Amino acid sequence: MYNMYPESSYELKEIQDIKNYILGGKGIITLSSPTGKHHTYSFNKPRNEGFPEGTIFVYCNTQDRIWLYVGMIDKDFKFRLTRASTWGNNCEIVKGIRYLMKILSREISETPMKIYHCGSCAVCGRRLTDPKSIIRGIGPKCRNKLKWISNQTT
Repeated sequence: MYNMYPESSYELKEIQDIKNYILGGKGIITLSSPTGKHHTYSFNKPRNEGFPEGTIFVYCNTQDRIWLYVGMIDKDFKFRLTRASTWGNNCEIVKGIRYLMKILSREISETPMKIYHCGSCAVCGRRLTDPKSIIRGIGPKCRNKLKWISNQTT
């Protein structure tokens, strides 16, 4: 369903960089603990209209390499489970995404967890190969497209 490129993964340290990567609409992030335990999440914009602006769907990659729906994030980075959610509140996967949202909302200021993008462009999902693109988490064509869109709205 989603392509990951570990050779192009990169640690995202700044909160705004993580938010931007998630808002790209096709970002894949791994949340990793110091013990080596980790979960990989995909953040996707809805394909059809009818959802509020800023809605992002969250999926998790299971040990069987199957992506299952976790829940949704609103424009304020508030996570919630829905009727279609695979897991409940007490599941480690759900706790992980809630922890990530607390980091993004600055409820947690310091964390031993590391956050990596998985080597794919946050906007189109293609493999990142250029060193600058890997650091940014977005390829040059998508970055230029976003500049053009932001110039149109100002």
